Amino acid sequence: MNRDEYISYYNDFIINNLVFTFIRNNNMNDLIDIALMDFISENNEEYVETLKIYCENNGDMQKTSAQLHIHYNTLKYRLQKIKDLYCMDIFDSDYTLKLKLSFLALDFLQSKM
Repeated sequence: MNRDEYISYYNDFIINNLVFTFIRNNNMNDLIDIALMDFISENNEEYVETLKIYCENNGDMQKTSAQLHIHYNTLKYRLQKIKDLYCMDIFDSDYTLKLKLSFLALDFLQSKM
């Protein structure tokens, strides 16, 4: 194995670190998007996973559809349905980042339970 395979760089984890620091020092409700919480409570895991992977891939629909093993048009349909039903502007990069941070915060909080 290559030595670099064992090295982790701070830049690879900076967003996670920022989220965890924010949660420790502030109210986590300030970070988690309210529409996302409604969406999670009302939807099946398939749609939640679709949105989460889409955000993790920074809105890259090709990567997301490949990672989910679904057709590109199926992904487009799901995302449009999410956008229309929950008024979530998921095609806006700033909002996608907010959702990504919300998912990170939720994952962190679930891991503490």
